[in-house]
Amino acid sequence: MSILTVSKISKKPPSFIIAFLFATAAISSSYASDGIPHNLPSAGAPPVGAPPAGAPPAGAPPAGAPPAGAPPAGAPPAGTPFGQPGGSSFGQPGGTSFGQPGGTSFGQPGGTSFGQPGGTSFGQPGGTSFGQPGGTSFGQPGGTSFGQPGGTSFGQPGGTSFGQPGGTSFGQPGGTSFGQPGGTSFGQPGGTPGQPGGTPGQPGGTPGQPGGTPGQSGGQPGTSTKGPGVFYTPPSGSGFGYVPPSGSGFGYVPPSGSGFGYVPPSGGLTDYKPPAGGVGALPTGPANSFQPSQVAGFTPNQMAAFKPDQMAQLAPNAVGAFSAQQIQALPPSAMAGMNADQMKALPPSAMAGMGAQQFGQLPPSAMAGMGTQQFGQLPPAAFAGMTQQQMGQLAATTMKAFNAGAIGAMAPAAFAGFNADQMKALPPTAMGGMVAEQLNQLPPAAFKVMGTAQFQQLPPAAFAGMTQQQMGQLAATTMKAFNAGAIGAMAPAAFAGFNAEQMKALPPTAMGGMVAEQLNQLPPAAFKAMGTAQFQQLPPAAFAGMTQQQMGQMPTTAMRTFDSKDLGAMAPAAFAGMNANQMKAMPPTAMGGMVAEQLNQLPPAAFKAMGIQQLQAMPPAAFAGMTQQQMGQLPPTAMRAFAANDLGAMAPAAFAGMNANQMKAMPAAAMGGMVAEQLNQLPPTAIKAMGTQQLQKLPPAAFAGMTLGQMGQMSAAAFKGLSNAARGELPATALAGLTAAQGKGLSATQLRAFSPEQKAAIPESVKDALSAPQKAALDVG
Repeated sequence: MSILTVSKISKKPPSFIIAFLFATAAISSSYASDGIPHNLPSAGAPPVGAPPAGAPPAGAPPAGAPPAGAPPAGAPPAGTPFGQPGGSSFGQPGGTSFGQPGGTSFGQPGGTSFGQPGGTSFGQPGGTSFGQPGGTSFGQPGGTSFGQPGGTSFGQPGGTSFGQPGGTSFGQPGGTSFGQPGGTSFGQPGGTPGQPGGTPGQPGGTPGQPGGTPGQSGGQPGTSTKGPGVFYTPPSGSGFGYVPPSGSGFGYVPPSGSGFGYVPPSGGLTDYKPPAGGVGALPTGPANSFQPSQVAGFTPNQMAAFKPDQMAQLAPNAVGAFSAQQIQALPPSAMAGMNADQMKALPPSAMAGMGAQQFGQLPPSAMAGMGTQQFGQLPPAAFAGMTQQQMGQLAATTMKAFNAGAIGAMAPAAFAGFNADQMKALPPTAMGGMVAEQLNQLPPAAFKVMGTAQFQQLPPAAFAGMTQQQMGQLAATTMKAFNAGAIGAMAPAAFAGFNAEQMKALPPTAMGGMVAEQLNQLPPAAFKAMGTAQFQQLPPAAFAGMTQQQMGQMPTTAMRTFDSKDLGAMAPAAFAGMNANQMKAMPPTAMGGMVAEQLNQLPPAAFKAMGIQQLQAMPPAAFAGMTQQQMGQLPPTAMRAFAANDLGAMAPAAFAGMNANQMKAMPAAAMGGMVAEQLNQLPPTAIKAMGTQQLQKLPPAAFAGMTLGQMGQMSAAAFKGLSNAARGELPATALAGLTAAQGKGLSATQLRAFSPEQKAAIPESVKDALSAPQKAALDVG
């Protein structure tokens, strides 16, 4: 609105409106002649918006072996990051997973699986980003930060995660992910962390340390807003951007081949074939009047005429006259009339004629009369008809008749009827016929009595059916039978049943078969019992499954086994569980595998224990994850490890945690990596401790980030020692904090080099304290 417009509204506008309009006109005129201020902080605006670094992988989980489906928690900040395109994952296509159709798994009712529970992920919590606090950043409107577009994060894509497709998988349920959650970036909590809903497993990691909060507010721009030393550029390459591993040790793949996939025998449960010529006629009279000699002469067509009630009336000695051909002709429905006494009398040789459809109709009570010899004559295909109830009635002594063929033919549901005494009596060689779906149905009590010799005969693929409850019942001595193949085949959910004694007994060589999704499910107590030799055998990629709670239980001696590949594979959330003693024991060479998202999760106490050699071994880009709280814990001696590229990679918010003693110990050469946004966050006390050599090593453009509060803390000698280029970058708002001692220490030539805006910002009290030549240099009368 112009003054002319106002005059049309009122002949006599109020005096305060006139004053306001003239002030507005003056500001507009200043912008027209001098340009709009640079994108540097205005007083009090905290740094925010896009965090200084990228979000960890987000969105849909790594399915297949790892869980699949909808991503846990949130979506990444608005827009897409510059690491991966939004909405797509770099692993496998969405949809359904391998092994079994979506939603159902074998051996269990539709919709459930025997692998992992649905719901949550085992990596990082959903929520907010690391590095900068929420709010506004210096030099940009709310929600954006200078140097990066508003609302974007750097790293991985919004909406989807790395690894495997959405849908449902065979050993893992839909809806769970195991790496990093959708919509989160590292360093801040949000949503619910870690591990799944459901029964198995341990909860996943909870967040470590939050991103830094702002230091000092920014000032007005200097004379340059581009070139080295102004904008913070998140690093890339080695040390930045957690990439879940691949290959051996990552990605549970349900096994195939022998031991996996129940295949009913040919004919299945419809194998009964009536005899040629149809149904004949039985002799007249009640069936209990039939004599053994008479029964022995019945033709197959007459046998086909038996009804259940007639079968029930036959005397046991009459049943004892049956032959295999006669049994083969009996209708399956007739078998339902048989009782235990009749079964005892049935000749073993006659059992060879029984099929699965007939066997399945035998009452469970009749099974109690079946002896070892009779079982030994049954065709293996007949066992496909066995039910859970029939199995429960079998005498333990009868189990000696089972062989691998019989076991392999049995319907998986029948295994649910096994009891402990039967399992003890089962020959070890018979176990070689068992497949995953059958083993999955064994009651935990039967599993508890399974011996080492029996375990050794199981095909490795059969272990894919093991449940958490079954694992919990295994005797520690049995663990000696496990090898890498058996461990690798086990469904991840089974690992949640491990206890400390079992872990201690597990051969180190068996650990070589473990993958990330399996290790992720180990209870912390079992993790605590893992020995150095066992840790050394784990594939590096398996460490991607480690949780915060597991890390917290690891003995310090185990840390000595880590190398850079192990450390680099770990899920960032696991680092939140590391303690000071563990950090002290970590080999410096292992630190070379650390990336920014991992370092960001370290508790300040662990950071405090980090030694110079460990810091020196870290990739410079990893320092992008450092938080204000972590910085505050570093001992001054550790600062000597920093080089210019380390300092340049740090998130600006981390600088707000630096104290005077740390600054004093900082090598002057390292200061050459600092940029304006970083310097802007330094507390005034840290600026006060900065020496002349350190100030002189700062890139001139870095001084564009200096604040009023920082300005007043520089010594007069240090300020005088700055180059004209460095002083020329100081924002006008910072020069408003110039002290008389600083001003008086400058020569007329140095004062003359200030821009008009800088000269105008110098306090009048300082100008009054200057000499005449100095005043003249400032155009002050």
